[in-house]
Amino acid sequence: MEIVKIDGLKKYYNMKNDVVKAVDGITLTIVKGKFVAIIGASGSGKTTLLNCIACLDVPTEGSIYLGDSNLCELDESR
Repeated sequence: MEIVKIDGLKKYYNMKNDVVKAVDGITLTIVKGKFVAIIGASGSGKTTLLNCIACLDVPTEGSIYLGDSNLCELDESR
């Protein structure tokens, strides 16, 4: 059973005259009963990924499903 499913997640930031690709096309499935660790070098997008999953940040592109709900399509009140 899938608990979290991420498909093609991208989060880009516009910084002056440049675009920073904090997360660029992540696809990930987390199933019930499994442990997951997110590791990587400083600046690799770990916090941005977790902020998107927690709905603290809005992805530029892609989808995040929590069960059957696409978090990217929920309105702010939900």
